[in-house]
Amino acid sequence: MTKEYFIKQTKVVKSFRALIKLTIVLSFISTVGYFTYSFYTETRGKKEIIKQLIANNIEIENGKAVMNSPVFQGYDNKNLPYEIKAAKGTEVKNGVYDFNDLDAVFHAENSVVHLTSEQGTMDKNNSTLKLEGDVHFVDQKGYTLKTKKLLVNYKTKAAHTKTGAELSGEMGTVKSQNLDVAEDIESIKFSGERVETELKR
Repeated sequence: MTKEYFIKQTKVVKSFRALIKLTIVLSFISTVGYFTYSFYTETRGKKEIIKQLIANNIEIENGKAVMNSPVFQGYDNKNLPYEIKAAKGTEVKNGVYDFNDLDAVFHAENSVVHLTSEQGTMDKNNSTLKLEGDVHFVDQKGYTLKTKKLLVNYKTKAAHTKTGAELSGEMGTVKSQNLDVAEDIESIKFSGERVETELKR
């Protein structure tokens, strides 16, 4: 074996080893880059999805979104606007949020309804609000509904409670154990073992 051939062979081996090292380094960088990009894309996507719901301050804590003064705006099944806002909101799971001091406004064809509650859970998956605490349901015509729990579909404006309700207005007051509000607030049904009615003259 000549010295020149040995030198050439050594250079080839070194070049091959260098190529292997470069391949390993590039593969590592590619893997790290992929996971970094995936994490960034997932986090960024999460924030972008939330921003479609909320246009205020958002922080990600322990994988959950915590929102200050969240606002959710949209249109119901009849293309009428509604707005749901709160002092604070927390993402429970995908599409489900817990709100404190909830304040909502719904538009019916002939009225505007203002809804408030101490606590509420919004589920975007089925367009519902589960309200608890001092729940007040006030419409533009002066009617006020008071209850402790209320399930509302914010797309249809149908509502239901089995925890007792009181509706008051110009004509008087109606109290019942159960209450059902039809879609678009077209009618209100009172039911239960005892329904009390007090009319004004």
